[in-house]
Amino acid sequence: MHKDYGLILNEAAALHVPMPMTAIAAQMSAAELVSREQGAGAGAVAEDEVDEEHEEDVTATIRWMEELAGTGEQRPPMAP
Repeated sequence: MHKDYGLILNEAAALHVPMPMTAIAAQMSAAELVSREQGAGAGAVAEDEVDEEHEEDVTATIRWMEELAGTGEQRPPMAP
């Protein structure tokens, strides 16, 4: 998902279309990715090595934001 934000923002820039909320979402996604990698320790997967099987969608960022805010609820892990 994080790579998708880059593609969207690059195309928007080429078309001179401002996408401020997408830019914010990209930053939150990047922060969530770093948080996940730090939590995974030595076995973390580099962003450019993430494939569709290991990549989480935007809900991972939303869950991370809920956790930061202290409002997240316990949910079962997403099915692959």
